[in-house]
Amino acid sequence: AGTVKGSAVHDLDLAGALPGSIVASVKLYPSPLATMTSGTDAVLREPGGCFEQASSSNYPNVMVMSYLEQNQAAKPEVVERATRFLDEGYKILVGYETKEKGYEWFGGAPGHEALTAYGVMEFEDMAKVYDVDRQMIDRTAAWLLSRRDGQGGYKRNDRALDSFGRASARTTDAYITWALAEAGHNKD
Repeated sequence: AGTVKGSAVHDLDLAGALPGSIVASVKLYPSPLATMTSGTDAVLREPGGCFEQASSSNYPNVMVMSYLEQNQAAKPEVVERATRFLDEGYKILVGYETKEKGYEWFGGAPGHEALTAYGVMEFEDMAKVYDVDRQMIDRTAAWLLSRRDGQGGYKRNDRALDSFGRASARTTDAYITWALAEAGHNKD
């Protein structure tokens, strides 16, 4: 880390290594910005799997693309790779929209409110760096708002595939409200 001034020498004792067992590479970066740009390329992942799995790679890809656009320092091939992964991630994620317009791990009805709330935030952030269907985001947020129970919470799909779907009602209600507000869809 940092910038080398002058020269640097490092001695390595490889006398005990078996012939052909050593593979090494050295990468030098001319600046801290070059180090960061290389790091962003390493974060990029091809999305796949259910909604939650695809999001776990797609959302970081969104963040990388946002960084690259803000700093305008990326190699064209890194931007191209990020764009390709966003294309794939978007296609996978929108494929899990339910017929009621919420989202569920595999697109089965009914939608899952907490997972849908996560999706609304992800799609809003993605829309800052990628062409996301605005009507899809709005109808998804409208579906979530239609799930309000009139007592400060939300009706819930109790189906859960993991701990994400098994939080308490209060925690889930707070999360959904926060996600909608964070994404700009719950002004009151």
